[in-house]
Amino acid sequence: MIEQIAFAPMLPWAVLAVAAALVLGLVAFALWRGLAGWALRALAALTLLIALADPSWKQEERDYLTDIAFLVIDESASQGIDIRPEQMAQTVPALEAALTALSRAEQPLETRIVRVADSIGDGPRGTRVATALAAALAEVSPDRVAGAILLSDGR
Repeated sequence: MIEQIAFAPMLPWAVLAVAAALVLGLVAFALWRGLAGWALRALAALTLLIALADPSWKQEERDYLTDIAFLVIDESASQGIDIRPEQMAQTVPALEAALTALSRAEQPLETRIVRVADSIGDGPRGTRVATALAAALAEVSPDRVAGAILLSDGR
């Protein structure tokens, strides 16, 4: 739980500072001249300045969000060549285990898998890794992104 005093001044802080300096000068003058009631005037002015600063007691209970690591897996046609399917079958669980091991109780790490296939339709052919990753990143706050790992042959 977070507890603090928050201020929402009705006047700018500079105006309040000038008013406080003026009050301090007037109270010092009253004290120097030996005027009766200077303490009550100082207390009234201090109360007015505090009221203008508008303090409030804030209590917050926060649940922190997890960081997110993206695992982008290329599932295009080129990934089916030769030994690549076996390599991917071994690499993906190993990376997931490594990311899980990085997660700590005080700062958990969430892993999101983004699978990318070949592009379909008119236009340039190829894997749309950047587009898929951008779409996944758009769904979360930039403060929560821990990073991205791309598994691809680069084609």
